[in-house]
Amino acid sequence: MGASGSTWATQGTADTGPTSQTLAGGGPAAPEGTAGADPVRRAAHTVAGLFTPVLPHAPGARIICGTAEPALLGPAFSGFTAASVAGCSARPNRAYERCLGEAVEYLSQLSPDKDRLRQGEGVAATDLRTGGGAMVPAEICLRTRDSQKRRIGSGCAAGRTAAEAASSGLWELVERDALVSWWYEGHAPRPLDRRAASGAEQYLQLLRGGAGGRRTILIDISAHPDLPAVAACSFGPDGKGFVAGFAAHADTLVAARKAIRELMQMEFGLLLVEAKVSAGLPLNEDELRQRRRADVSVDHPALAVRGGARDSVPSSSPEELLERGLAAVPGPVHAVDLTRADFGIPVAKIVAPALREVPRDAHDVGLL
Repeated sequence: MGASGSTWATQGTADTGPTSQTLAGGGPAAPEGTAGADPVRRAAHTVAGLFTPVLPHAPGARIICGTAEPALLGPAFSGFTAASVAGCSARPNRAYERCLGEAVEYLSQLSPDKDRLRQGEGVAATDLRTGGGAMVPAEICLRTRDSQKRRIGSGCAAGRTAAEAASSGLWELVERDALVSWWYEGHAPRPLDRRAASGAEQYLQLLRGGAGGRRTILIDISAHPDLPAVAACSFGPDGKGFVAGFAAHADTLVAARKAIRELMQMEFGLLLVEAKVSAGLPLNEDELRQRRRADVSVDHPALAVRGGARDSVPSSSPEELLERGLAAVPGPVHAVDLTRADFGIPVAKIVAPALREVPRDAHDVGLL
């Protein structure tokens, strides 16, 4: 796989700032259902075993699952681990595109021998504070055969434009920071305000399709008042069987909908784990973690909301909100263009090595 040579980071001006111009560039995103989705569909040959499960507790949700197979890219990728990928929506075509987009995100991070993205032990990046060029260690933004671990202090996303990919990667980083602040550091969540709660409930009911059996809780876990993050959690009738989805976005309602979609995927994952246990099959490390999380009950102290709801209507543009968030992030924040010619789909990885991580002495059930 070779780098495509796309460039989305530009020097900012006094009026917009480097990060604002970086995220605003790249042209408008194609509307859903248009030809803008075609490049994603061209990535279908890298995903094996596509299937569509029916969720008993969410028959209105359309989930497409599969496996991103590095070996399908050629001999240079033998030895890389395959990854389960999925997409969820109320519409099958959007679920399919999201599933393939997730595969592209994963595969674009893989770095075989003679990868043109690597320059020695480094990778070219853009400093999001200054807009200037920088180099970051390859080990924190690429996955080699010897190091395929996921780092918390980074966010990776594909997009219909390079700017959309960069923005989505930043919001993923915001989401993970909020998750650590809430679950591991004990910062209490807030309730959603009326607008976000009402809109999220309507979307939830659309995906649930009238089915019962799961209790869902939506909470605001934002670590920064200007950077909304939402957790969508659900439980079985006995108050156990905990699963959760998370998302961050400038609009709290958009974040809630994204968190709900991830929740649906996690509910299906738990069903698979339970099926394997019933069949006496061994569980892998991720599945064992899922099973441990399922023991969390609905009265867990982390779910107790405190304080009043924040206004869910953004007072500033997404770019301005992220500018404020970047100001609060310690250390450097870099963007790496992972767009690969094989896909032609913009992928960006945002790296913030000094961002808070899971405490070393954490003893609670892990969510990361």
